[in-house]
Amino acid sequence: SAVVHTLVREAHTRGIVVSVDLSSVTLIKQLGAPAVQRLLTDVGPDVLFCTHAEAQAVDVNTHHLHGARLVVVKDGINPVVVFGDGLPEASFPVRPVGNVVDGTGAGDAFAAAFLTAHARKTPLADCITTAQSVAARVVTRAGATLEES
Repeated sequence: SAVVHTLVREAHTRGIVVSVDLSSVTLIKQLGAPAVQRLLTDVGPDVLFCTHAEAQAVDVNTHHLHGARLVVVKDGINPVVVFGDGLPEASFPVRPVGNVVDGTGAGDAFAAAFLTAHARKTPLADCITTAQSVAARVVTRAGATLEES
């Protein structure tokens, strides 16, 4: 919509990081991959978060960024894969987490921690480490929280 485009332009003008999380293969299938690709190209996110399945559903890869500058493929216990404009693909292993209670919110916690570090111009590997650490804490608690119950 016009409002979204205005907000994205204003964010870019002010140096604010714009991110998109694909969030659902089902939603991608409902909208259709071409529509999602057009939306990504229109928004031109600084960071695109997705799972491996979501990346495949939209055909996001090192050759097809669809407007994203940086793609972060976060996929549970699988390695985090990062690639982008002028950035070769890099893979970051995920350390096992003992005492997993609830996976709810782990991806969102990862994204929030990553974006916070990224906005501070933290090196990419450190952004991933910080994001993994926060996500690991979230999965050891019931509900999407860092708070003790």
